[in-house]
Amino acid sequence: ANAPAGYGINLKFKISVNTVHSNIITTAYQAPVIESISSPNTKGGPITISGNNFGATLAAINSITVLSSTGARTVCSGVIMVTPHTRVSCTVGQGTGAGWSANMTVGSQSVSSS
Repeated sequence: ANAPAGYGINLKFKISVNTVHSNIITTAYQAPVIESISSPNTKGGPITISGNNFGATLAAINSITVLSSTGARTVCSGVIMVTPHTRVSCTVGQGTGAGWSANMTVGSQSVSSS
């Protein structure tokens, strides 16, 4: 059997066949993976994050933050689900520039770009 599309951790279920029931099983969906991020210019603007396991709707995304090469952390605003599960877009502020990374949390599972 296949699990329905979803996101999250600490998901509990049990298997029942006729009157026989399994113990409660705890599992999680696969964690998000960032494969690529488009580069903003120094004036800021939209970026696109591509990968897998981002969820089907924006409800799955808890947060996206950008860390600059100087250590400044900013929240990526105006998040848009471009392609369910694989691509989101958001806006970063001025001065983000080169040498930055992104952190994304989907269904309480976090991933950082390299």
